[in-house]
Amino acid sequence: MFRALALVLWLLIAFSSVFTSLMRYISENRKFVRNLI
Repeated sequence: MFRALALVLWLLIAFSSVFTSLMRYISENRKFVRNLI
């Protein structure tokens, strides 16, 4: 029970960190894409 809870918490933290880095990457590349067009 506790192991499953820890696994869900770890997945949530990993997903949130990946999501924030992905949003930062998209926001940085948006200016670059806008300059290309």
